[in-house]
Amino acid sequence: MAEAQRRRRLATLEEYLSSLAAGNPAWRHKAMQKNDTFIGRLEREDCRGRSEGVHCRPAPSQAPDSGASAPPVQLLWSPEEGRHLVASRDIAAGEDIFREPPLVLTPRPHPEPVCLACLAPLKADWSGCEGCGAPLCSPPCDGELHVVSECGMLAGLGLQQDRDQLLPLNQLLTTTRTLLLLQEAPQAGHVIEAMQSNVEKRQRSVVAQAMEKRVMEGLRRLGMEEEEGVVRHICGVFDTNAFAVDGGRALLPLAALMNHHCSANTQHWFHRGTLVVRAARNIPKGEAITNTYTPVLWGNRARAAYLASSKLFTCRCERCLDPRELGSHLSSVRCRQCQGGVLLPPSSPAETVWQCESCGENVAAAAVEAMVRAAATMAKGAVGDAEELQAVVCQMTRLVGECHYVTVGAKHSLVETIMAGRLHDVSGADLRRVVDLCGDLLHIADLLEPGLSRLRGVLLLEQVRAAAELLRRQTAADFSAISSVTDTEETTATITSTSTSTAFDITCDESAPSQLSLIQYSFYSF
Repeated sequence: MAEAQRRRRLATLEEYLSSLAAGNPAWRHKAMQKNDTFIGRLEREDCRGRSEGVHCRPAPSQAPDSGASAPPVQLLWSPEEGRHLVASRDIAAGEDIFREPPLVLTPRPHPEPVCLACLAPLKADWSGCEGCGAPLCSPPCDGELHVVSECGMLAGLGLQQDRDQLLPLNQLLTTTRTLLLLQEAPQAGHVIEAMQSNVEKRQRSVVAQAMEKRVMEGLRRLGMEEEEGVVRHICGVFDTNAFAVDGGRALLPLAALMNHHCSANTQHWFHRGTLVVRAARNIPKGEAITNTYTPVLWGNRARAAYLASSKLFTCRCERCLDPRELGSHLSSVRCRQCQGGVLLPPSSPAETVWQCESCGENVAAAAVEAMVRAAATMAKGAVGDAEELQAVVCQMTRLVGECHYVTVGAKHSLVETIMAGRLHDVSGADLRRVVDLCGDLLHIADLLEPGLSRLRGVLLLEQVRAAAELLRRQTAADFSAISSVTDTEETTATITSTSTSTAFDITCDESAPSQLSLIQYSFYSF
């Protein structure tokens, strides 16, 4: 019986995969040519905007389109991995793997007001829907999520501008919107029924049980008598599979089949309401298509705790099994005994000491973990203030070390804070600090998230912006000095000396094209 059910659900998801062909025109004849690289495509896009007469590299010749629509992924099942996606052919870095519109879009289950039609955040004095009182944009937006059937359903709740009603409402909408979809499109119900829900594991979670109880009570208030098993499955499907979007979360059955990996081979984002999944590096045929469910700059234990509590599994990827985290030492703590070494975390929860890999010093795990928690708490207090963040970086470096994920997170926040304003207003010292910090963070990103990742693209962009502004200022100062010199010989000497003493050496090596593509990638994709 279980085997028959598994096969039926797998067939349902395979049929769903095939149904996405219309929204994925790139699947039609996608045998990548050797010279049809991501950088080459960016160059050709750039050439389209140039004036006539400018020489551009010719586009690669294309084989005739056969008209067949073959996705670059296929759905497999194994006892170890469960249902998962693998590459059905070689996939090139930068290639769109698939695009998928959400089946369901709902607000996140939090107490903040968002427009039910477009999921945009609202101010405290939000306007209510004339029909049901639910929060909406004012003036009305062009969002289409708050439909007539939902309005009629929510009218019985008597919603007002009361923040105490927002959390129960947002928790309830995940289930009500899914139930409305099942009424209008029964075929979608088969897809949702086939998705992983972890119902059995969730019964051991106090938080999950409390959420399901509140949803059942809300449905009764609406006069909806749904089977408890259906509600549990819907809640479990969203908590297990949903993707975060601005203001809410989205149910995407195909994207949910990407297994987790802490160094994933894809990146994804939403573009005009559709999820786009792109290869971050070359993916050979047969390799699993992976996504990361956690921030890449979290340490092993932080990621493991999140995955265990929210996704109900333990990751066993190479990074998670390596106490040095692929050489990044993101979880290692500075050793106070020898100053130059780092304390490595124990390889299993049963071990009770951290040991320095340089001097062999042992420190009780409880003491180290208490220090890390204290450091994380201190780091959270500095948000949006560059001076405070700089002080936190210095303090965390002394406390847990320059490579620890708490320090690295503070460095990343410092870069974002400094570069958020006008470059003209940023001091030279802060610009030089950004260049150095981006270099440190890029080294970590190269270890943990190699390829065409958003993190690497944005860091390169900010590093180049800061370096270019410093160079602009240096050049302006040089020209100012030159203009004040009247003697020809002195002018020649000044030009000679200043032309070789700029603030930064900007070199073009073999990696320059790929770095340029990363910067362009951050603009094209996000």
